[in-house]
Amino acid sequence: MRYDLSRTRFWLTLCNFVGLIISIFTLAMMLFGLQTILDKADSYEGINTIIWVFVIVALISAASIYLQIVLIRFIRTSTDEELIGNRYILALFSLGLGGIMTPFMLTQMPNVDSESKDNPRYTLSKHYGMAALIGGISAIAFFFLMKQKYHSELEFTNAFDIKATGVQIVLAISAVSFVWGALTVPLFWTKGAKARFDAQEGMLYNLMAFVAIINLIVGTLVLVMLMVKAFINLLNAISRLFESRGGFDMFIALLNLVFVIWYVTFIISIAAQTIKGIWSKNNVVAYKVYTKFDEAKQNREYNNR
Repeated sequence: MRYDLSRTRFWLTLCNFVGLIISIFTLAMMLFGLQTILDKADSYEGINTIIWVFVIVALISAASIYLQIVLIRFIRTSTDEELIGNRYILALFSLGLGGIMTPFMLTQMPNVDSESKDNPRYTLSKHYGMAALIGGISAIAFFFLMKQKYHSELEFTNAFDIKATGVQIVLAISAVSFVWGALTVPLFWTKGAKARFDAQEGMLYNLMAFVAIINLIVGTLVLVMLMVKAFINLLNAISRLFESRGGFDMFIALLNLVFVIWYVTFIISIAAQTIKGIWSKNNVVAYKVYTKFDEAKQNREYNNR
């Protein structure tokens, strides 16, 4: 069956392209604006704060650039059926980037039964691994770039004393990211990796399966955080209703609460299905029709008449 996803593709591409530009702009601003920021630092502790903040931002921005390119490429080159079948695996990548438009995009997809076309464990490990490698390399490179270029301003000889705890933690995170990526990429990017993973045989597959489990845990934590965030939004909406001053303000707060309840129900539903699917033994994410979405949509259209 064919679906008209041109509008959804446009918005998905636009949102991820904007995110890509923001990530690139962030890295560029750090590189060109570092000297100005360092000049304003008036203490050793202040300089070390700048170090660890910039290094962690470099890690996140570089990894985000890669994942956004992956999303844009898949959105532009996939068939409609492939996009529908893999929409929640793609959403997992986008949610990990803090994509606030993702839930809206999901509601624009055809509300039909579907299954993922790619093995989620293989796909997640392949791209999480590359993102971790790129992010780790970028963070470590940025650290040593600051050391070389601003050595006179930065006391790197004392970078690992008790006052530089933030730097130590960030460098440890960067190192772990690099090592994990360096382990994952050769396993999932070499020729025949997909066939080897699907065959589920041999010592090398056992290592791939172990890495995939760790990446699944990371993906699961992302979805859990999404559900927690949705629940917090619900609590905020309830609080806003009780704090309203009555009249029109209460009416708006009530409408907001109704929408948030529907939103939270929908997000928790798809997140729970995704968690169940990526941990399934047959490695297939199956999505059933979410009827409450259609009911809410029909009610909204009826109320707008």
